[in-house]
Amino acid sequence: MPKDENKKTVRQKDADELYVTTTPSPTVPPTIVEATDFDIRDLSKVQDEVYAVLKTDAGVAYDARDRSWTITETIPVSATDLDIRDLAKAQDEIYAVLKTDAGVAYDGRDRSWTITENLTVTDISSIKTAVEKIDNQEDSIRYVHVSKSVIDGDIIATPGVGFFLRIHHIYVNNEGANITTFELEDGTTAIWRYCLAAIGGAVAQNLKRPWDLTENRALHYDHIGGLMAAINITIGYETVAT
Repeated sequence: MPKDENKKTVRQKDADELYVTTTPSPTVPPTIVEATDFDIRDLSKVQDEVYAVLKTDAGVAYDARDRSWTITETIPVSATDLDIRDLAKAQDEIYAVLKTDAGVAYDGRDRSWTITENLTVTDISSIKTAVEKIDNQEDSIRYVHVSKSVIDGDIIATPGVGFFLRIHHIYVNNEGANITTFELEDGTTAIWRYCLAAIGGAVAQNLKRPWDLTENRALHYDHIGGLMAAINITIGYETVAT
């Protein structure tokens, strides 16, 4: 190899080594992080487990994630005079324990009540008068019995001016051998018509509302049909002043 080429090779080698051994720039010094008074003990948790370490009054550390709390504070409750003794009942059994005037407790669910208060009753004098009238009326009822055939006629004669007949009871029967039809009349005005079967046909009427005849008129019998009639009639009545 020529001398000049040998020198060129040596110089190239030196240049390559110079390039490789070039010293890099100094690195940036590490940043110093100062800790605060808050005690961070475990930063290796996942993001959804961020928590703080708390301490009790006695200085004992506990994990807030436990979420188990005991409240020892006293909670004031304002109670009334109503004595509620048993709240462990089902919802449809809510009740209160009551006391009588004598202080004896009883269960309000019993729903058995005794009313001892005096109740004001309206004036009963009118009721008393009405009852007396009914009694007097019953005492004043008289009965008349007549037998009628095919001939018309009065059962009770006219009571006179200023009076009328009040009929309470009507009992009739047919002992004849023929069906018989007849009417009871207020004077000459027909009010009741009966058709009785032969040999035993009968009707009995106790009038809840008495039948008042016209003033000074007779209770009259009017035969309508049926041969050989034999009608027995009993009337309960009273004579009333107008």
